[in-house]
Amino acid sequence: MRYWAWRGRSDYVKQQKCLLMNVRAHALMSKLFFSGVVLPERAPLSVSEVRSQLVGPDGKAYVTLALNIWSNQISVAVESDEPDILTLRNIVRTEAEFVTNIAGFVCGYGYDIEITKAFGEALDPTHVFGIDIPVLSKHAEGRDVGLLVNAIFPLCFGPDAIYFRRCVADLSFAIKRAEDTPFYCFRALESLRQSFGAELSEVEQWKAMAEAVGSSKNEMEPLRARAFPARHGVPIPLSDQERQELFLYTWSVVERYIDFRLAASGSSPVFSTVPQE
Repeated sequence: MRYWAWRGRSDYVKQQKCLLMNVRAHALMSKLFFSGVVLPERAPLSVSEVRSQLVGPDGKAYVTLALNIWSNQISVAVESDEPDILTLRNIVRTEAEFVTNIAGFVCGYGYDIEITKAFGEALDPTHVFGIDIPVLSKHAEGRDVGLLVNAIFPLCFGPDAIYFRRCVADLSFAIKRAEDTPFYCFRALESLRQSFGAELSEVEQWKAMAEAVGSSKNEMEPLRARAFPARHGVPIPLSDQERQELFLYTWSVVERYIDFRLAASGSSPVFSTVPQE
């Protein structure tokens, strides 16, 4: 099975159009290899000869990929001038997911994928990816996870608990789906906004939430600006650095919301007492 695709970095309308073309290697690009797995492995999938090329606003290729899935094992050869390996990992995951999404649509299956490792032609460098978002795991250093989970868990019950449940579910999707991080982060905050009163208008809910967590519309604008196009089917390119900034902002709001709700229920806040950077 063979797919040929030209995907652009700056024009996302053009980026989603597939063109039949021969993908040529860029002479100045460095080559890396990525490996991963399609889950669940009990649902076997094999797709070979998948190739794609991403181009910048100048019309020049900045990533070319050759992808193969055999018995659920993912192998990807990448030539790119992208210096950030995490951004490149996100690109590889997106392209691999595009294949599994098509296969899932054809078969009616719900596939997931993991990109686990990157390495050079001489096995140097070799990088094994964790499951963490580095900027968030650093933010969480020194925290007692068990203590915090037990303190926060009661917020999952009660008349307004559905909003908090949806919030943390969306934050999990934000971690797992790089291209849709702004969408899920913003929707997580929208769920929290709903908890401030169904009888209030949307503007009044945002105002009440801002007062409760100490945030403002201006602070939220970078996230809103990236989330709104995605809500209407127009995703915007996102670097790993930009993604980190959105994560830190969203997590800070949600942590303040948790402390606000805990205090309102008569419990002690948990994040305002944890040393932060």
